[in-house]
Amino acid sequence: MRLQINFTEISESGLKYEVTDSSWMSGAYQNDDAKPYAHVELVKKSHTEIELRGKLDVTARLVCDRCLEDYLIPIHSEMTFILQYPSQDHLRALNVDGGFGEVEILSLETPQVDIEDILRQQFLLALPVKNLCSKKCKGLCSQCGVNLNKSRCPCLAEKEKSPFAVLAKFK
Repeated sequence: MRLQINFTEISESGLKYEVTDSSWMSGAYQNDDAKPYAHVELVKKSHTEIELRGKLDVTARLVCDRCLEDYLIPIHSEMTFILQYPSQDHLRALNVDGGFGEVEILSLETPQVDIEDILRQQFLLALPVKNLCSKKCKGLCSQCGVNLNKSRCPCLAEKEKSPFAVLAKFK
């Protein structure tokens, strides 16, 4: 499927696209068990402005920052943009119809909508800042590297045998 559309190909009645392939995603995030789904609508507002509305549903594969295990995270993102290719003599204030939430205005260098790039950006913006498989993830032992979510490490037993382990009870 071609995901780059020229402004001249978009009409006032609009174009609709459903993207079900993962070619726009980075291989590190791809989950082979669940394919991404995106619905994108493009409507021409003027010869220099296109309105883009859409939804993105992806189940991404991430690596936990604490325990280094892979985990899956569902990402649901809705997007509304005004894509603008301003001509040299055509810079004006936008009159954006309200009622559908926050609208971002994107200035483009060419009069072409790159759906793949927009989906990639929305996906990356929806990723968590800190990748954690769960809020209660214990991570790895700093001494031996054992995943503390799966087993107890021998280092913990050694710490308990320490003569100073008694002092920990006073906290």
